[in-house]
Amino acid sequence: MIGDLTLERVLASTSLRDRYRAALGTGARSLIVLVSTWGRESLIRRHPGLPARLAAQLPHDEHQLALVVHPNERSLLVTYELNERLAPALDTGMILPDPHEEWASALIAADALVTDHGSSALYYCAAQDRPVVSVHRGGGELIRDSPMGELLGRIPQLGRAEDIADALLAYRPGPGDAVDRLRTEMYTLLGLAPPAHHVTPRLLPLPAPAVRVPTAFDVHAEVTATGVRITRPAPGRPATTWPWSTAPPTNNSPGPQACCTAARSRRPPPPWTWPGPPTDGSGMPCPHCPTIMHYSGPG
Repeated sequence: MIGDLTLERVLASTSLRDRYRAALGTGARSLIVLVSTWGRESLIRRHPGLPARLAAQLPHDEHQLALVVHPNERSLLVTYELNERLAPALDTGMILPDPHEEWASALIAADALVTDHGSSALYYCAAQDRPVVSVHRGGGELIRDSPMGELLGRIPQLGRAEDIADALLAYRPGPGDAVDRLRTEMYTLLGLAPPAHHVTPRLLPLPAPAVRVPTAFDVHAEVTATGVRITRPAPGRPATTWPWSTAPPTNNSPGPQACCTAARSRRPPPPWTWPGPPTDGSGMPCPHCPTIMHYSGPG
């Protein structure tokens, strides 16, 4: 038993939370971080439109969004393709932290977490006891009696983006002092006394701010007993589909002009779904015009 070096860095960096939030441009807003593991049961595969729907649901002046994507998912697509798939949410100012170190800085800065069955949520819970909700709907990838299985059995479920506020309010804090209790238990099981010396972990770096800002808002005004309340959620856009879906193109596919644009960029435009890159180098026919769509693949 050696320990978890990443956890040590997360715990040591919690004192920098205000600096991380300043670097992200969070201000007085509430930062909600979505975390996605990899594979067919991950958040990004099962709920690819959730970030955009949350951005359209939450007032921009009160909430900020970030999405942590597992490196395995990021490696399947080049940066351009990933940004295109997430464009509806990124255009509202959502942050896409670097998967090497910035993801952990974003977790420390977060006010709430939306997670699948990936273990990133355990680092968040270890660093702070703030609201966390699940979008995991079961499957074969989660080990029931694992720490993540225990966590998902105790936190609220998020069904629709519209229910995010109620789901976060339903969260109940857990017991504290987990680190000290775990340390004592581990050394007791090993029959050893805890070492007297202390090693200072390397602190996590400042995360990068959002690279895009919204250029328009859906402005809503409401007359209340104390005055007028104005909220500005980002305008809703169609949710993109992740590239490994095998469903056929839908009636919501863009028209010929978007088809031609996609053909020139050699990328299938969202919200079309594609079975994956052709293995023989051939193109795919566009369902709206004679254009042949060439899928360049994850290289």
